[in-house]
Amino acid sequence: MKLAQIKSWYLECSENHTKCTAYPNMVTQGSQLPSRLLDLQGDKIKLECNVKSLPHLQYTTLSHMWGPDPDTCLQLTQARLHDFESDIPSSLLPTKYLEAIRIAKALGFRYIWIDSLCIIQDSDEDWKKEALKMAAVYGRTSLNISYVYPPSDSASHNHLRDPRIIVPCE
Repeated sequence: MKLAQIKSWYLECSENHTKCTAYPNMVTQGSQLPSRLLDLQGDKIKLECNVKSLPHLQYTTLSHMWGPDPDTCLQLTQARLHDFESDIPSSLLPTKYLEAIRIAKALGFRYIWIDSLCIIQDSDEDWKKEALKMAAVYGRTSLNISYVYPPSDSASHNHLRDPRIIVPCE
């Protein structure tokens, strides 16, 4: 991916588009934050579980397809919760997560929300609680990174296109 292109799109929106800068602030008022985010600071990736205490929180989200076999995707479980708070080994993360993390860090973001790693997947209670917040989680994100092709697609689909060609950004 061309980070310079992504960065220029992000800066254009965040600095010059009134609608793009106003909406996250409107959603923030009275909306619920995710219970957990991935903290990308330093060399480790770890789960941040005290999100409400973070001042001036800005984060990215990843929108993606899990693929044909969700069980092969690394997931936050009750058994892994404590370990993930210390370190999520990058060697266990799929390429699509590592690429999203690389983009987030390159744009200066410290936090990213990825559903499989921020919602406890084997807890019905956590799923119900977090599912109710999902619109707010995506609504107040500073940037959503989206993969439109399933993970099994060939590398020939790894290209950038300017979405403004189809729908101009105002």
